[in-house]
Amino acid sequence: VLSLLGGALCYHFGLRFLSDSDQANALFEAQDMAQGNFLLRGWVNSPDNFWLIDLLGMAGLLRLMPNPMMVLHVLPAVWWGGITGIACYLAWNDGRNRSWRCLLPVMAFSAVAPLYEEGALAFITYAPYHVGTMFTALLGIVAAGRVLDGMGGKLAQASLFVLVSIIFISDPFAVCCFVAPVCLISLWRVWTQDQAERGVRCFVLVVMAFVVAMVIKAGIRVDGGFH
Repeated sequence: VLSLLGGALCYHFGLRFLSDSDQANALFEAQDMAQGNFLLRGWVNSPDNFWLIDLLGMAGLLRLMPNPMMVLHVLPAVWWGGITGIACYLAWNDGRNRSWRCLLPVMAFSAVAPLYEEGALAFITYAPYHVGTMFTALLGIVAAGRVLDGMGGKLAQASLFVLVSIIFISDPFAVCCFVAPVCLISLWRVWTQDQAERGVRCFVLVVMAFVVAMVIKAGIRVDGGFH
């Protein structure tokens, strides 16, 4: 319920402001991807290119929605609803206590965030930026937690590998708030001999994802894709 409410509010307030040049540029890139230029040949991007996050999401929505401008409002709402849903999962993911009170921090965050700069409109103006990245990072936190807890098996390990690869390729912003903390926790597990093999497994997956991401980015440049 909170996830749907968060997404609906994001969409509602997002309709009240005009998209800026950065969002328009992302939409043009997504349209180019939807028309077959998946590697964005001829485009020059900053390190936070959002290629496998927002641009891929927009390209998918463009195939479903007749009005391309609506994509700029729908996608952030989907990301925000997803962020709220995963936050609820993380807050409630304790078998010993399933009380609704566990969700109070999520409710408080959802209520306080729209008051940023004294208005929901001011907050939602910033919502499209890195929101998809934060959704990806939260998914990665769930996957990393399962790997470090010895749960989820190969699926959790594959999920962590893919999500970290996406972060390294698309938006290094989440390296600070997701990848680096995961590495530090993994190394701490090894240092303290607290299920050290799980810490090693998690750290190795992150390193492998980094190497694969760098190879993919180099391959894109060699093939004439975005750089």
